[in-house]
Amino acid sequence: MPKIIVLVPFKFAHNGHQVEEFAEGDQPVLTSPECAHLAIAEGWALDADKIEAEQAAAEQAAAERAAAAQAAADQAAAEQAAVEQAAADQPADPAEKAAPAAPVNKDTAPKRSTKAAA
Repeated sequence: MPKIIVLVPFKFAHNGHQVEEFAEGDQPVLTSPECAHLAIAEGWALDADKIEAEQAAAEQAAAERAAAAQAAADQAAAEQAAVEQAAADQPADPAEKAAPAAPVNKDTAPKRSTKAAA
């Protein structure tokens, strides 16, 4: 059975003889398909099933957007952590990155004279 939210009070005769009175309200009311169709078409009521479906779809879309935003935030945090780790692995002093000094070749160094200067 369809549900409607009554906007304007009205009466409806189910099967042409069972009269039901509908009062304005915020809560969905179960009714026959014929009554729901007429009340919605005349603007006396809203289709509560349609409203609930739209709300569920909106909540699902919001949950998907939140999940996507969280995934993007997680990715950004992972990238930032990788950058920070790379920076921590780098030496602070550029001289520390320089190649070690070449060993001194004693054969090319100037020789001292063993003779005393006169």
